[in-house]
Amino acid sequence: MAEKKKQTTPKKKPEHVVQRGGVIGSIHLRQSNCGFPYFDFSLSRTWKSAATGKDSHGSTFFDRNEEELLEVIREICAWIRRKMTGGPATSFHPGKRQEGREKDDGAPARGSSRPSASTPDAL
Repeated sequence: MAEKKKQTTPKKKPEHVVQRGGVIGSIHLRQSNCGFPYFDFSLSRTWKSAATGKDSHGSTFFDRNEEELLEVIREICAWIRRKMTGGPATSFHPGKRQEGREKDDGAPARGSSRPSASTPDAL
């Protein structure tokens, strides 16, 4: 029986990354099935393994991460708001289907952080 290889989609680089201590927030530009562009973000934590001395990564946090988490989330939300309200010049137009992620002057495209109620992603 032939072995099926799992196809992997190459990971897109984040539009912006914020790090405070060991807490990292990555902002990604996404596009819904109906073409609506928006930003979302993910959080992760990095630490040095006591056993191996190597950097490790995870998506769980401790109460001691509270301040770093709050700082990262606030900065991410402010970055997204700036991009949505006319930060550096970009080719992004809210509500218009984006065919590619064009950039002007190195600034990332901007979009809405939340899908509208008319998109399938709003649920």
